[in-house]
Amino acid sequence: MGTVFCPKFESNPPFLANAIKAFNPLRIRVGGSLQDQVVYGMPNLGHPCVPFSKKAGGLFGFSQGCLSMERWDELNDLFLKTGAIITFGLNALYGRHPIRKGIWGGAWNSSNTRKFIEYTISKSYRVDSWEFGNELSGHGVGASVRCRTVWEGSHCT
Repeated sequence: MGTVFCPKFESNPPFLANAIKAFNPLRIRVGGSLQDQVVYGMPNLGHPCVPFSKKAGGLFGFSQGCLSMERWDELNDLFLKTGAIITFGLNALYGRHPIRKGIWGGAWNSSNTRKFIEYTISKSYRVDSWEFGNELSGHGVGASVRCRTVWEGSHCT
């Protein structure tokens, strides 16, 4: 079973790799609307790594989901084979909480993200750029964090 964040294709079919290669080079953005609800399947997670599911009242109608390191390894195998250039969207809401409709506050908890980045580096995976949060400034798209909150809450915890 796949997830909305990183759809799972059966054995990453050849047509997908060929399509990516045809755009050589192709930048792939891993993330988007649900990136601020994804956690990374690291040992420090503290709970099972389960995919997204539909959830009434959840951000964009989904629950929190988890990107397993097995799936991250599979995706990076595809990226390496195709020469794709990767932009990865990090969860900027982890540890924060909703304070009113669409507005989030509190300190960002960097621990899960830090372990994920350390894992990525240890595997020599090539991520060209990292994106912190999905359109959280201004009115946001589904969620927003005030600039001062981002600055003050971005200390590593």
